[in-house]
Amino acid sequence: MDDLKAVWDAGKSLVVYHQLNMSGKAEAQIRNICAEIHKALCTEPIPMWFHRGTSRVFLVIPQECHRERITARLCWMLASPWGERGHFTRPQRSGNTDAEAKEAT
Repeated sequence: MDDLKAVWDAGKSLVVYHQLNMSGKAEAQIRNICAEIHKALCTEPIPMWFHRGTSRVFLVIPQECHRERITARLCWMLASPWGERGHFTRPQRSGNTDAEAKEAT
């Protein structure tokens, strides 16, 4: 996480590509990596789970000054064919419905 922290501390927003593995459920892996990022950077990443081919997640980590614009664009992307066809989704948070998870973006 030191390499991410250096870029984060320079005021840059980040997008981290993370390949999910077969050792556990994807949702649990995503929650764990998000928790690690939160602990290291003191901010909530926005996971965008990609489902075509191998399962992977893009962790969008916007600086606060970028968060509103980036969140709006991610919502737009989920409303586009990329989201409508299920290529990208937001993992569900505990107790949230799919619609609530999308709105939380």
